[in-house]
Amino acid sequence: MRKPVQHCPSCGDRLKISALACPSCGIEVRGQFDFETNPYSALSDQQNDFLLLFLKCRGNMKQLQEELQLSYPAAKKQLNEVLDVLGLSTDTQVKAKDRDIIDAASWEVDESSMKASDIIKRKLKECGGRAVVTSYSGKEYEVWAETDGNTFGCDALHGISHSFEIFDVVVDFLRNNGGKAKKGTGRAPLGSEKCGLDTISGVILHEYFGVALGGSGFDPSFVVAAILEWAGIAINGRGWLLLRG
Repeated sequence: MRKPVQHCPSCGDRLKISALACPSCGIEVRGQFDFETNPYSALSDQQNDFLLLFLKCRGNMKQLQEELQLSYPAAKKQLNEVLDVLGLSTDTQVKAKDRDIIDAASWEVDESSMKASDIIKRKLKECGGRAVVTSYSGKEYEVWAETDGNTFGCDALHGISHSFEIFDVVVDFLRNNGGKAKKGTGRAPLGSEKCGLDTISGVILHEYFGVALGGSGFDPSFVVAAILEWAGIAINGRGWLLLRG
């Protein structure tokens, strides 16, 4: 069945339905009727096909990417467009879609440096300033370089940007401790068994954020570990992080 034309081809104004007909007996009812209050009717054919495939994949973005041969950012962009048309976008999603990122083509990166921060910058530059990383549990996070060239953001970090130096802090700690360490959790007090100075979370809180013993704070170690593995610098294991090489 064809989708109804909703706007006048002459002036662009929204059309009204003036007659309804029964397909069985042919009776007609005339008047002024609005189009169905069905937001799906506003989707383009391509968006409708995308939505049907999204449902067929049960919301699995990785399977959807494979079906459409799209990168994660491209598939996420199409999903956001569908959500916009359906009026389902949240303020956070709109901000993420409209976020400015660095012009990676003009981004100056030290090509010879072996610092973790510079390796990750180079990888992001190769990806156009934006990439998708996967956590140990299989969750996908979008990561991007901010326009200042010194910080990065992630959709799992609640709008907080972090300096690329956080990767140097973690890698230096791993090198000084045999190449492997427990991740820990920043939800526990710094210095406790679950967030000691021998854990990734503890070192980030103490060395990067400057938190004193007994204190606590937001723990981005799950994102840091995922990015380090994506960059080929470390192996992200269950409860631990291992430096490659």
